[in-house]
Amino acid sequence: MLDSFSPWPEEAYTIWLEGCHASQIAETAYERTCRTDYSEPGFCLIQLDRSYDSRTLRQFMLQLKDAMSQLHLSKRGEQLRYLSATRFDQQNTTKPHVDGGPEECFLMLGYEPTSIKSQMQLIDYTRCAFERDLTPNDLLHQFNPMYANGAEILAPYTTKVSSFAEDKNQVFCINNSTATFSSSRPAWQGLLHSATINEPDLSQRRVINSTLIGSFPINTDQGLSNEKLSNFLQSDSLAEY
Repeated sequence: MLDSFSPWPEEAYTIWLEGCHASQIAETAYERTCRTDYSEPGFCLIQLDRSYDSRTLRQFMLQLKDAMSQLHLSKRGEQLRYLSATRFDQQNTTKPHVDGGPEECFLMLGYEPTSIKSQMQLIDYTRCAFERDLTPNDLLHQFNPMYANGAEILAPYTTKVSSFAEDKNQVFCINNSTATFSSSRPAWQGLLHSATINEPDLSQRRVINSTLIGSFPINTDQGLSNEKLSNFLQSDSLAEY
């Protein structure tokens, strides 16, 4: 029996990074993000200093993914590979949702400094489903968070990300899985995410470097092509959002 849900304190999910390599925090980021039960938040916010520019931020994301992949290989015998990688200026409020992807996947989002304020929220819908003896997909079907009834059911499982700081370079890892909890066959347990932006400003930019990462057998050629990954790392163009 789980204790009643309490919002996660910022020290449980935030890493304030100063002067160390991505590999030094990879294990903490992996444990917090790639959870298979509810003892970890399912998300991890990494705050970097202002010495990073857009391209070095994206390189840091690649280094972190590669280090997390080595840990994943040792734990599960599979590798982490990119499913998508894109950049966009996002200034619209988004309601709680999961991004499209396989049953087990996570988002690694690189936020560039901006003057546009936002409130980030994570909703532990897989825990809510577990406590109601439903699959995560069934929970979303019965209690759609886009509507009042679903929003009311899921509200007690919400953590407001109080340490999110728009003036910093940040990397935000969010478990985006839809897998059902199983003690015999552990699977990643995901969350819904949302962002509230009260005052968009089209004269400014709020750039998100967005990657979706999944688990694949060793030596597979599935996932994002090298050409598309190289374009994400080296191009400064933004996709339409």
